[in-house]
Amino acid sequence: MIKKNIYKWKKGRPVFIIFGLAQTALMLSAHGVRIDVVKKIPMVCIQAVYEGGDPLGFSSVSIRVPGNPPEDFQSGWTDAHGRFAFVPDRAGKWLVLVDDEMGHRDETVVEIAAEFIMGEKDLPDAEQSGQKMSPQKEDIARIPLVLRIFVGLSLIFGATGIYYWIKAHKLLRSEKKRE
Repeated sequence: MIKKNIYKWKKGRPVFIIFGLAQTALMLSAHGVRIDVVKKIPMVCIQAVYEGGDPLGFSSVSIRVPGNPPEDFQSGWTDAHGRFAFVPDRAGKWLVLVDDEMGHRDETVVEIAAEFIMGEKDLPDAEQSGQKMSPQKEDIARIPLVLRIFVGLSLIFGATGIYYWIKAHKLLRSEKKRE
């Protein structure tokens, strides 16, 4: 009698696991932050947005100069639209940190060329008009949240189905051997 009750509980366990994983995915997706960087001579503009597209308005920003150890160059707050601008004074890899002080934080590295500092106009078009950094993050953020959840759940259900198919196949094979 006890074994039957345990078996029934085990039978429903994948539903609880899938529900828990879906809830975890929803909670984690709310914490995504993206920093877009646009370089336009002589300044660098950033815009920080949550994964859903809402701006990180009035969030803390820290800009660190290239060097070892990196020094703070500028700090401040984004505007209501999550934007912040600074004018670099030397070439190298600048670190940009954005923190909304509620658990959402991101950082990106902005590479500044010597030509950018000198303000030369014969830079490639991508440098002149603005260049967005971290294309992999942007590509992921373009996929709607609902679609990402759907694909994740489809993978989980598919893996669960394959697991139980293999398990049932083994069980049927062992029953045929007994006969």
